[in-house]
Amino acid sequence: MDLLLTVLLLLGCLLLSNVISNYIPFIPVALIQVPLGLILVLVFEDIALDIETE
Repeated sequence: MDLLLTVLLLLGCLLLSNVISNYIPFIPVALIQVPLGLILVLVFEDIALDIETE
């Protein structure tokens, strides 16, 4: 369930950065995605993914 939530949050963040870049075209999309990613990290601190090495 954490994986699904993480994917949905990242897709929402990607959609939001695309909308913002359409309204403010002089700011590159990558510079919009970095603050949005930082906001996600600060708001959702308890999400952790366990990756199996095998």
